[in-house]
Amino acid sequence: MGAGRPSKYKKKYCKLLIEHCSTNGNSFASFCAKHEIGRTTFQRWVEEHSEFRVAKELASDIQQEFFEKLALANAAGTKGAKNSNSSMIQFILARRFKDYRSQQYIESNTKVKSEIEAKVEATVSTMDEAELAEEMARRLERSKLREKRKVENEV
Repeated sequence: MGAGRPSKYKKKYCKLLIEHCSTNGNSFASFCAKHEIGRTTFQRWVEEHSEFRVAKELASDIQQEFFEKLALANAAGTKGAKNSNSSMIQFILARRFKDYRSQQYIESNTKVKSEIEAKVEATVSTMDEAELAEEMARRLERSKLREKRKVENEV
């Protein structure tokens, strides 16, 4: 570390970040605002502190899971998702999570509707109940793996 002010970083920020992102898929930007941390500082912590980098990766998975569950619930017409906006969910998934970006979006960084968004939209609208149940089971298995990683990281 260079000369200057002492770092505000504390290991407790790892747990706080995961908790923050576990609430409604809250963003890293809102975490920074809540804790009065600059975005550049946040990124430096990710680079300099391996435990914070792992916490950020887990938090990102938790955020993605939140929006995936919301998208699936919306597609299935589940009660809690009736007021959600499927276009906005797709937008958030595509902009915040690499899994939902097409190569074209990654390379050009434009606002072109991605191939993946179109596939997700087409797939979800044509899924029957069995396919939807299978997709939800797959997502649940991913969720269990994340929880296992979370517990292992706490130990």
